[in-house]
This record gives sequence, C-alpha cells and structure tokens, in this order.
Amino acid sequence: MFDPVRDKSIPLAHEQQVLSYWSAIQPDYQHERHALPRQCDVLIVGAGYTGLNAAITLAQDFQQHSVVIDAGAIGAGCSSRNAGFVLPGTGRLSFQDYQRQFGNDVARAVQNEFAKSVEHVKDQCKNAPTSLHLSSTRYLKLAHKRNLSKKLEQQVSLYQDTLLQAEWLSPNEINAQLPGVKHAYGGIAFTPAMSLNPKAYVNQLARTCDQLGVHLHSQIVMLRYEQGLHDMVVHTNQGIIHARKLLLCTNGYMPFTVAPTLTRKHLPVLSSVLVTEPLSAAQIEQVGFSQHDLIMDTRKLKYYYRLLPDNRLLFGGRGAITGNKAENPKYTEHLLAALKQSLPALQDLNAAFRWQGWISVSLDSMPRVFEHERNVHAAMGYCGAGIAFSSLAGKRIAEQAMEKNLPPLPFYQGSLPNFPLPAFRRLGQWGYYQYGRWVD
Repeated sequence: MFDPVRDKSIPLAHEQQVLSYWSAIQPDYQHERHALPRQCDVLIVGAGYTGLNAAITLAQDFQQHSVVIDAGAIGAGCSSRNAGFVLPGTGRLSFQDYQRQFGNDVARAVQNEFAKSVEHVKDQCKNAPTSLHLSSTRYLKLAHKRNLSKKLEQQVSLYQDTLLQAEWLSPNEINAQLPGVKHAYGGIAFTPAMSLNPKAYVNQLARTCDQLGVHLHSQIVMLRYEQGLHDMVVHTNQGIIHARKLLLCTNGYMPFTVAPTLTRKHLPVLSSVLVTEPLSAAQIEQVGFSQHDLIMDTRKLKYYYRLLPDNRLLFGGRGAITGNKAENPKYTEHLLAALKQSLPALQDLNAAFRWQGWISVSLDSMPRVFEHERNVHAAMGYCGAGIAFSSLAGKRIAEQAMEKNLPPLPFYQGSLPNFPLPAFRRLGQWGYYQYGRWVD
C-alpha cells in the first residue's frame, strides 16, 4: 500500500487499496461536482475530519470561499477507516505529563479542551442519518498489569476540577462488568465519549460542506506549492490554484517530497484493525460486552476494542512498519492472537475484515495546530487518538488562519519539533516496538 515515507507521490483513489468494514457497509459520499477554480480565499489539502471541519468553520464564521482537494475520495485516509472512538484526548501525554511540563492550570485547561472536542463532534452530527450510529459511551482505560493499578487509580482525582468525569473501577468491579476480559487490574471510566461510524461521520461533514457552498474535489493531488507575490501558488495534477491561505490537513498522508520541511516533523505509523464475524448472544454475555463501552489498555503498544452495532467485534493495534509489508498476513494473525489472549472466551473468532491506515506520530507525543510558514498552516500529530481532537483542530486551524486568537494551550503554540536524523525514523520505530513488546 501507499507509504508516505517511501513513495514520492500519493496515488489517485489510494483508498481503493484498502477494503475496510466501514467501506463495505457505507458508500462513498457523492459530493456536488464543480470545475476546479483557479483562485480561492483558502485552499485546504485533505478532505478528512480536520480539512472538512476547517472548511465548515471558514464558511460559517468567516464567510470565506474555500476549496478542499484530496488525492482520494472524501475521507480517503484514516477519517473513513478508524475504529470510531470519539475520545476526550489526543496524542500520548497523560494529565500528569501536562502537569509536569506546563503546570496544573494548563493541564486542567487541556482536559477541558478535550471535553469540548467531543461536544464539537456531537454538534456536527445534528440531523445526521441513522447510519452514523452515534452513541454516548464511556471510555474504559484498563490496567493490563497488576503493578499499574495503583498508579492508574491515583489519576482519578486529577479530573475533579475539569469538564471530564473519571470514575475508578476496582479489579473486582471490572471482573463483574467484563468477566471475559483477561489482564484487567482495574481501570478508569471516562466521560464524555462517543462511538460512531467513522465513514458516515466524514460523509456528514461533506454533506454540510455542500450545503454551505464549499467546493469539494476528489482525486486532485497537490504536487508542490510556493509563495507568490501576493498569494500562495499551488500546483496540482489538474492545474494551478492561487489562494490567500493554504491549510495542510493531510495528517499521516503527505508524501515526503511535497513538503519536506513539514513531513520531517512527524512519523507516519501504520495502525491495524480487524473486525470479526458477529458474536452470538452467549459470547457477548460471556465477555460482558456493551455497545456503550470503548476499551483500551495501558500497554506501550496499545490494544483497543469495541462491540459494533451488528455485534461484530472491532479490535485494533499496531501493524507493519512499511507500506510494502502492510498486507503480510502475520500482522492480522498477531492481532487475532492478541484478541484471543485478551478475551479467552472468544477462541473461535476469525477476522472477517482487516485493514490498515497511516496515523501521524509527533516526536514529543503532542499534536500541533501551527503556522508552518507565511500563510501556510498545518494540523497533525494526533498519534492515533484523533476523531474528536482532529475535528476541533479543523475549527482551530481555520480560526488561526483568520488571525483569531486560540486558547493558550501547548498544542496551539509553536510548531511541531523536527525529528533528529529523520532518515532513521523507521529504525527508531523498530527499536521502540521491540522495547514496547518487552515492557508489555
């Protein structure tokens, strides 16, 4: 499959390289067709959650004429193939990490911004079709080792003065509620959180864009951009577009040749997902599954899972390191083995669907919304926890481009740091995976 670190260009309709469960049950959105303009107020590259939310904000709040282009279909990247977890968080930093680096007040303000990101998604889903399957849930973070239980429990009190609710569940309570989950030594139940059909959500955003007069263009590839005398000059496979502002909202999917000074600031990482055949009522009861739970563990290389509306089990984790190894069946076999180890009652399950997608990992485990250069803004580095925050980041990047002050939070202040020796990022990733497996 396409590899943004190795491949010089992104293929048209690259989403067709991947058959996910979501694409099997949800058709592509057929957006209104427009001639590609030669000039616009704002050009947005990437028709996913960030890009479409940015376009909506620009139209509703700033009356800007924006154009959104994507090399694939609408939501071709992770916006149409993720797990559907709408979580109050992003990146890989804990509350305590923010406390240590930025102090108590900033740490609490960050959690409040995360809570707002969930509400933002809820607002964008008003009047959405039933296929969205939007449901309020709780996010369960489970200690996978006994020696992590106390440390996790101590985090609960930190959330008292925030918009998030955190409830400690003892090992006995976890066992009573989820008797089929092995290696769960207590956990935190976070709200607000939601689950949804990710492809239906990106379709809903595109529908809103159409209603607002935003021009959406699929199978348009940005080849390069440059600073003109009075505007940005963007070269595409269908000609040149002039724009006053350029928003780069591709997250993990920007080829390294298009914007090398930007792509060295993150590491595209493959996340791997499988979906099983439907579980029986007896299997669901054995495990204690509810469609109102989104579950993730505390591993360095995390596993996450949820019960889908049709009673299939979605289970995800890390995949291959390079795109040319993505389809190797050993990664699905490893994920299926992890599922059965985590849920011993489900030994007979098989993967009915399996797929991968590129997430964007930042060096310091924190995303950014930033001005990359004059009139060029970017949002990236969500580290795989992206539906809620990447949606709010779309609103924030639009506000930043329109020179509105953003909340004084770390991920809105300054650029992503560069990876040192970016040519060796993949070697470092391999080393981290070995370390993570040993620790876990």
